[in-house]
Amino acid sequence: MYPIKKQTDKDLIAGIKQGGRKGETCTTWLFKKYKGWVISLSNEYDQNEEDVLNAYLDGLLALINQIKQGQFKGDSKLSTYFYRIVKNKCIDAYRKNTTYKATRIVNEKAPDVEDTSTNFFTHLINTEEVKHIKKMLCSMDSFCKDFLIDALFQDYLTEELIEKYGFSNARQVRNKKFLCLQNLRTLLGKRK
Repeated sequence: MYPIKKQTDKDLIAGIKQGGRKGETCTTWLFKKYKGWVISLSNEYDQNEEDVLNAYLDGLLALINQIKQGQFKGDSKLSTYFYRIVKNKCIDAYRKNTTYKATRIVNEKAPDVEDTSTNFFTHLINTEEVKHIKKMLCSMDSFCKDFLIDALFQDYLTEELIEKYGFSNARQVRNKKFLCLQNLRTLLGKRK
């Protein structure tokens, strides 16, 4: 077995590419040399050392694969490159853990309540005023009539409405929808 001594970046890269016992020695040297990052990164991301150690091992495997595939170009020191990989793995693990915890907490604390809220159209559609709504829609200008039918009854996506009606962005779609709904509300209010 090769003795573990101070290794240069060039030696480590060559050894890892060579594989075999030399590659194993270089990998072991990298593992032992930078294992101290586990403690500092676990403190930085408020994670337990086991999660950070897993990220560290994933990062080491990723580094070895990138060296073997020639992705590491030597633009930075090997230790800097390795550190960025490990840190990104820690960030991924942190995001995964915090998202999971937040979802779990919300699911545990949120009561199982049916959503009974309805918007203006849902309320009107569920009543006997459907015929009146259709009549009022027909009395509107053709653009608003067609637009509301597509947006509300045909369930067109915003992107589809942009394309069909020549809007330049989603804000214009929302504004037009608001104005057309206001016109319809006004027409429906005149009936009373």
